[in-house]
Amino acid sequence: MITDTTQWETPQLKDRKTMFGVRRVLGWIGFCAALVTPSLLQADELRASVDRDRLYANEAFKLELQAETQLDFNLWSIFNPREMEIPHPDTSPLEQSFHILDRNQHMSIKTTNGENKGTVTWTFFLAPLESGTLTIPPLTFQDLESNPLEIEVIPGVAPPDDHAPRAHLEVELSDEEVYVQQQVLLTQRVFYDPPLIGGELSAPEIPDALVKPIDKQREFRAERNGREWQVVERRFALVPQSPGTLVVPEQTFQARKRNDEGNVEFVHTSAPPSELRIKPPPASFSGDVWLPARDLALTDEWSDAPESLRAGDSVTRTIHVRALGVAPEALPRIDIDYPDSLREYPEPWESESRLTDDSIEARIRKQSALVPIQPGSARIPAVRIPWWDVESDEERVAIIEASEVTVEPAAGSGVSDSEADSGQDPPLTDLSLSRPPGAALPPLWFWLAVVLASGWLLTGLAWWRNRRPMHRDQVNGLSTDEKANRERFQVLCERAQNGEADTLTLLPQWASAHFGKPALKTVGDVTAYINDPRLTREIQALERHLFANPNERAPWHGDDLVSALRRVAGKPLSGA
Repeated sequence: MITDTTQWETPQLKDRKTMFGVRRVLGWIGFCAALVTPSLLQADELRASVDRDRLYANEAFKLELQAETQLDFNLWSIFNPREMEIPHPDTSPLEQSFHILDRNQHMSIKTTNGENKGTVTWTFFLAPLESGTLTIPPLTFQDLESNPLEIEVIPGVAPPDDHAPRAHLEVELSDEEVYVQQQVLLTQRVFYDPPLIGGELSAPEIPDALVKPIDKQREFRAERNGREWQVVERRFALVPQSPGTLVVPEQTFQARKRNDEGNVEFVHTSAPPSELRIKPPPASFSGDVWLPARDLALTDEWSDAPESLRAGDSVTRTIHVRALGVAPEALPRIDIDYPDSLREYPEPWESESRLTDDSIEARIRKQSALVPIQPGSARIPAVRIPWWDVESDEERVAIIEASEVTVEPAAGSGVSDSEADSGQDPPLTDLSLSRPPGAALPPLWFWLAVVLASGWLLTGLAWWRNRRPMHRDQVNGLSTDEKANRERFQVLCERAQNGEADTLTLLPQWASAHFGKPALKTVGDVTAYINDPRLTREIQALERHLFANPNERAPWHGDDLVSALRRVAGKPLSGA
């Protein structure tokens, strides 16, 4: 027997369920209306507090502002909390004595007796801008003011002991005094207590200096003052561009870390500014281009032995320059004045650099195809590069000695070795001896015709020569030196237009001749002497372009630099 367990509803039960459903709907409508109906936002009190009131100049601390208020929110803001409009306190008075590293806002809500109460907490992470007793002034929110607080800032860096912050930063320079354009090693080390949530270490930005990373970031563990730290190290090559005092600005590191309670804290530390004394080039330096380096080598190589050259053949000569502690852009591009008997077909200079343990090694090379065009002896001139040894503090000269090469006649030329060595043309055959026997001499009228024709020819040549325009250099009255420097300026403009490293070498050469100032040996000398802000700005832009990471280098546009060069070339200078 199957029992039917279906319950049948009576009319009274249906009425009770209907009334219960109506009450639920009315309750939801009332609740939503309460949410949608705004209430006035009015804070009762604004309280300020800090996590510590005594710290070192390289540390950061936390400031909290807390207010209890009735919140103006609606149903939409419940599902979109970021849309809730809660004004922020005015923090502009803080920025006079503190750097605001980070800020955030937290809100908690509770309902009591039908009233929506909220507690709003604004958190600021601050770093002091100076030492001494600093005051956190009253901050305003609506019509309320917070209580003032005093912070004692101890000069210097916090010692790395158990009571120190979770991280500290060291910045180290390899030297205290260097020459202009001499490389200095700058090292950043962050000592921290892991784990950290992220981390940001400021890159050194130093006016009037080129800064180039030397190697990738290193991470290791080290012990300091009896405590083990995780260390992040970065190294940079710093190349000052002008003599004087170079200031390395304050470097900062900031990250986040969870404390023992699981809350996120802000970690901040900094290294104070440091100074570097920059000396000008010594007056005793004999080179045209100032070149300080730790080491420099100048060599050459030939594709074939130069002692056995033959007229019409081609041989390749490669000049190599290698320097330690110098960027490739600083190395001079050498022009060799080969004799007329050797025709040169040069390739553009090639440059590269590689990173050593503590420096930059620069290499440049130039290949030239040399073609002997006449037999005989040819002298290959010496190649000299004066440079300053920064380790021994004295001038040195890298030299490829001059050499003699002998050019043999071309194969099948029929010229004897003795004739080639003498450098004289072979004697002409005596025409009188080649006349056939019994041949009669030309008649007298033939010789008269030859004389008259020669006279007319000479007269025509003289008339044509007088009609030729004078050479442009003669019209302009340019000397040989002026013409050479004008040509050098044209080459300088071409290199500047293309953004080539030769620009930094050609500029001092042209300026020293153009302004009659042999002391202009570096780019810094030229920009300081000309004192043209536009030219200085464009030269710095070129230097940044040349030293940029090749993968991040933007296209170069040299119109502004060329325009600045042409403008200063025609501008008279006071005292020039």
